[in-house]
Amino acid sequence: MLFQQYQPIVLPIDYGKGFFELSAPEVDSYFKWFLENKESRLVQLYKLFFIDVVNPLSENNLKITEWVLRSAVSYMPKIVVKSKNTHYQKVELDARTFSICYDISIFWGELMISLDENICWVQEKDKRYADYGEPMLLKKRNKSFFIPFRSSTTIAHKMYDDTYKEDEVIQMFNYLKKKFDV
Repeated sequence: MLFQQYQPIVLPIDYGKGFFELSAPEVDSYFKWFLENKESRLVQLYKLFFIDVVNPLSENNLKITEWVLRSAVSYMPKIVVKSKNTHYQKVELDARTFSICYDISIFWGELMISLDENICWVQEKDKRYADYGEPMLLKKRNKSFFIPFRSSTTIAHKMYDDTYKEDEVIQMFNYLKKKFDV
């Protein structure tokens, strides 16, 4: 089985709690942890999925990330959480799928950074924004930003709901390259 050797990530925070409920030092500590651990998460991903690839951090591997995400979603248990509005149902990601989304989002972020030295990981510090606390990519000078984890989980949900269109990952990445002027 594809995911037998895969070790899901263990976050130093309760991600379900939400960043707004964390103190500023906790949010800062999480971002520091993220920066210190992103390389080891890439190694985990590379070992599992890019075994014979000479340069794993390549746009040629976007299709592989799409396949991996689809494989993770296909094994995802059907956990449906009904919201207060009975017309809306949210599917929660299981721990492995959440972790795959997290690791793939790091891959996408590091791939963008490899294309332009003016792109870097930052953290939203203003609580007025929904993205508060999330690691995101920012390009200096043009102020474009991108939150890879949000995109990977959105794509996972689309795959789960069967609304994902083939090559959306590649289309998203090409859009980002234009947005970031890469």
